[in-house]
Formats: sequence, C-alpha cells, structure tokens
Amino acid sequence: MSNKPGKYYWIPASLDTFGRGISLSVKYRGKYDTSKHMQLKDDGALRTIELADRTIYVTRGYTKPYEQRPAPHDVDETLDLDISTNPHLLKAVGLDFIMVNASAISDRYSFVDYSRENVDSPHILADSGGYQLTIGTEDWLEPNAIIEKQNRVCDIGVVLDIPIKPYLHKFFLARAARVQRYNNRITRKKKAPHVQLMNAFHGVDLPTLRRFREAVEAENESIDRCAIGGLLTQDLFTTCINILGVLLEGRKYKQYHLLGISGLDKTLLLAYMAAIGLAPVITADSSKHIQLGINKKFSVADTFAYAIDLGDKNKGVNNYTPIPCSCNACAMVKYMKAYTLRGMDTLTTYHNLIVHNQQVQVMNELMQQPRQEIMSYLAAMMKTTNMDKLKAVSQCLDIIDYAAQHSVDKAVVKFSHVLEHAKYSRQTGGLFHSGDQLSPEWIKEGQRYHRILKAYEEYHGLPSPKAPF
Repeated sequence: MSNKPGKYYWIPASLDTFGRGISLSVKYRGKYDTSKHMQLKDDGALRTIELADRTIYVTRGYTKPYEQRPAPHDVDETLDLDISTNPHLLKAVGLDFIMVNASAISDRYSFVDYSRENVDSPHILADSGGYQLTIGTEDWLEPNAIIEKQNRVCDIGVVLDIPIKPYLHKFFLARAARVQRYNNRITRKKKAPHVQLMNAFHGVDLPTLRRFREAVEAENESIDRCAIGGLLTQDLFTTCINILGVLLEGRKYKQYHLLGISGLDKTLLLAYMAAIGLAPVITADSSKHIQLGINKKFSVADTFAYAIDLGDKNKGVNNYTPIPCSCNACAMVKYMKAYTLRGMDTLTTYHNLIVHNQQVQVMNELMQQPRQEIMSYLAAMMKTTNMDKLKAVSQCLDIIDYAAQHSVDKAVVKFSHVLEHAKYSRQTGGLFHSGDQLSPEWIKEGQRYHRILKAYEEYHGLPSPKAPF
C-alpha cells in the first residue's frame, strides 16, 4: 500500500449521447420587457425562447445549410455543448474523465483529434459494450470492430467483457472469463499506441472475484488499468470488501474503475480509499445526470438526495424564479421556468453534470478531515437521520482502515459479526458450482447467455460445453 494520497474522480457516462450538435446562445436586451412572457418558438433545428431581459437560442442537432441558426453577430454569448467539437468545455468545468460507449458509436462518428499533451481535453474512457450484451440490446459484438472504434474515440478502452447476471454466475462466469481472455489477445494486438487498455473483473463476492481476476489477468501484464463490475446491486458491505480485495491484493494498477456506482454512501467509500493511499486513481461512472435531466429533475448543490422537480407546478417554479446556480449554462438561461419548456432536457442534464461533479470535489476535500466531520457531511448530503445508514458507512470506514493495516481476509474475520448481520455473501462456491432450481425467466436468460458464449467460443476456436439447462 502506498502512503501517498490518491484521488477519486466521478466519470459521467453516456456522453456520446449528450449534446450532439447542441449549442446555447443568448442575446441580452438593455431593458426589462415584461411583455416577453416566456414565449417559445420552435423552428425544427432552432428553438427560440423570449424572456423579459434576453432571448435564448437553442440549436438542436446538426443543422443543414438551409436551416436557420442565429448569426454570430446577432448574439452576445454562445455555449457549444457538443463534446465531439468542444471537449475542453468539460475539462473547464472540472471533469478529468468522461465515458462513452464504443459499441453504440456510428462508424462515421469520431471525436476531435486530440493528444494527451493537450491538457484542455479530459480523458475519454470508452466502454466495450459488454453491458449491452448483459441487458439484451446486443447479442454479438465483434472484438476487432470494438477496438477499431475505441482507437477512434478514446484514450482508455475497457476490454470486451461478457458480464453475467449474479444468479447465473455458477453456470457461466468461468466461460465468460475465458472468452474475455481471448478477446484481450485481439484487443492488445489491434489497439492504437495512444489507447491504454482497462481489464475488467467480475464477481458477486470476493472468492468469485478473486478467481475471475486470476483467469483474466493471465497474459495481460501490459494492461495497467482495471474495472470492477457487478457491484451496482450489491449491499454496502459486499461492495466494500470486494473493492478492497482488488485494491490490496495482487498486482497494482494505475487506475481502478468501478462500473455503474452512483450512490453517495458507496462513492464516499471510494473517495476515502483513494484519500488514504490505497490507489493512485479511483474512478466510478454513472448516468445519473442524464436520468435526472430526462425526468425534468434539476440537481441542487447541497444535497444528493433531492432534485427540483421542474414538472411540479407546486414547487414555486414561476416565470421569473432565478436559477440557484451560476454554471455557464444557468447564467445564460437565468430563469428556472425556461428549463421546464419542451426540449430543454439537454441543458438540465448539463447543469446536473456540473453540480454532481462539484459535489464530488467537495467530498474529496473532506476526506482528510476527522471522522465526525465526514459523517456530518454524509448526513447533510443524504438529508437523513437514519442511524442505520450512517452506522453502516462508519463501519465500512473501520473495515477499510483495518484491511489497509492488516489484510482483507483478517478484516472479514474481525468484522464477521457486522458482515453476517448485513448478509454478506462470503462463500457461494464461486465459479463452478451448481445450485438450486432456477425460475423459468432465469432459465430463458441462461439459454441466451449460452448462445452468446458459444458464439464467442466458436469465434476463438474454443470448445463449448453443453447448455446447463
């Protein structure tokens, strides 16, 4: 373990779907004209909003030559929200990493060419699309095609993994690990020099995670970043133990990424692990900013637990309620009511992104403070006096400190009473053991996994076992 403090970074996900061709412009008026009563004019690619002291122009999508756009000399300010043409925008608001999905990006689409020497651009982390295999939107992703897309759009690429639902681990996780190892061979060979690869580890509990990691780390000494999956639905204690197992055991990585973790309690643990020097860089991605924006929810800086519902007329969002935010988009829009208008979800999403990243930065600063201040911050941000939730976080911090000084296994023994109470799943038999009767829905999903894995096994010239059911 290094004593040098590391840092936790939040990575906004799905940014390949955010702000495509979107720009925001404003023209200020010298006088306050109350006859301009939140008037909206929609001309296809251009939306015009007349306000009392300004006119807002929102350009949606890539306009064609004959489509109307505000001329530069007709506006006072313009904010380009398309990360493919303006990546330094996100760096300017404090984001060091962003995440896109390589499998969903069109073959004709590419981010602007940039260099890591260009400090105005954030790192672009590209997922492989393995999650799409899990949720069923894809049944096949060609390994060569994925790394070719990653070569175009990112400088950090997650390897092509096959995430397996936890209740089917005992049937398919060993096969998924083998397929991933063979996918990695193609990825390492075909990646561009500027792309740094990120291996992926999966497992519902620590024994399973250890065995999966052992299987996929083989032959991959050149990969110096890793991602940990399968923690989104896990309880706080299981999440804590699994992450500690990866951080404190085996080979060391320059970046440890947690896939899909967004809750304040879990992200606080990540920030604490980084702050005490368990890793140089810990990151986690989520699409919370987009989910809130689509649902017309406006994030508030002083809480994780509450967002203003822009669709609720009882919340006092009248025509000229000032926006409680000074980010560059909100400063241009100025009035809360404008965010409630049709088609403004992209701007709400951009605001949410900035606020969430600011919250993470404040949390990082607090990690060196006494435990009491950390817990007071947590209670305030969660807007809770639920002592069980707060106690669970405090106990996890104790587990982290003990594991850092001794070992993860000794921490499991030391805090066995806590983990047992939390129903921590310590020994499932891991990768290869057969289990209880599955529901018809699980069997159907298992049959799909078998078809996916069999296709990859045939692709790599590997033998395929019989379907387990």
